[in-house]
Amino acid sequence: MNASYEHNGRFDSNSRIFEGYYTESAPEIGKLRNALESICASEKARTAFSTLRVLGTALSLVGFVGVIGAMESGSLSLLNGLLLGALLLGVEYLCLRRRRS
Repeated sequence: MNASYEHNGRFDSNSRIFEGYYTESAPEIGKLRNALESICASEKARTAFSTLRVLGTALSLVGFVGVIGAMESGSLSLLNGLLLGALLLGVEYLCLRRRRS
């Protein structure tokens, strides 16, 4: 074997245990994955995902303003405000990240 295979063997399973489990012994998972990929590949799904991403970004920005206002008025504690802000930040990150091709 070459040195590259020996070096990368620490990260990938040499016996392909994971691939065998998820493809051969659990065919339902493979069928479900293929169905989801075909649904996501359609043009209507892409339009729907784009719309959801825009709505998610807009609603998270409005949510930030609401959380800040609630914290200033005293109806929301600092800890709860920070937790809600972190949640909204996560939603916004998922909406704004670039799509991998």
